Amino acid sequence: MISFARLFALKPRTHTEQRVEPHDEYILPSMRFNASEFYVPQFFPASDVERRVLSYKPEQDCNKPEWNWCGICCALMILKSLGIQNPGIDRMYQVAYEKYKVYRMVEGKVIGAYHKPLAKYMKSEFGLKTEAVQDVDVFDVASFIRGDKVFIASVTPQIRSLDGIAPRSKNGHLVLIYGIRPHGNDFHFLIHNSTGFASNATQCEVEVSAQRFAECFSGRGVAVSAKA
Repeated sequence: MISFARLFALKPRTHTEQRVEPHDEYILPSMRFNASEFYVPQFFPASDVERRVLSYKPEQDCNKPEWNWCGICCALMILKSLGIQNPGIDRMYQVAYEKYKVYRMVEGKVIGAYHKPLAKYMKSEFGLKTEAVQDVDVFDVASFIRGDKVFIASVTPQIRSLDGIAPRSKNGHLVLIYGIRPHGNDFHFLIHNSTGFASNATQCEVEVSAQRFAECFSGRGVAVSAKA
């Protein structure tokens, strides 16, 4: 367990917003009562995600759009929660790739989502207030949530394991954080994970401890105002 004091000791305060101690539960109003309705899996149906992930073959699958959809899944979940019309995930990915360079071909492989272009895409196409950030910690993320922002967090895909050893990598995937819930002197984040597994209940409305999140989090992401 990570105490509040130890969490503050992870890094000095650098973000311009006031950091808060999440003593009380706070869930974004747009997702407070029916968060599961806004969940978007990276593969359809959601029950097939685990099989698809475990059978991934880089030489066959790496450039198929759905393998890079995690950022677009997060964006679509935000749009759905706010009641904003959307053109569907395929068209969203196409526009993000071609017009905003959210995804780019690098040495024959599609790479992304890039955070600043993703923030620009959501702002320009849907009128959302967005900010790509870096060098933030768990308290900064909690402050975003209390400031009525959802947070698209850059994490390792291993965040679907809610305990265990700390992963060596801290990036490669994006998840959506929409709430915080206290647990004694600790707290948990509420997340939607587009490639979570149904078998271990890590897809939607997942509680991830602050300690586990810190172990999996790169310190980068996109904060998005949760107000239409």
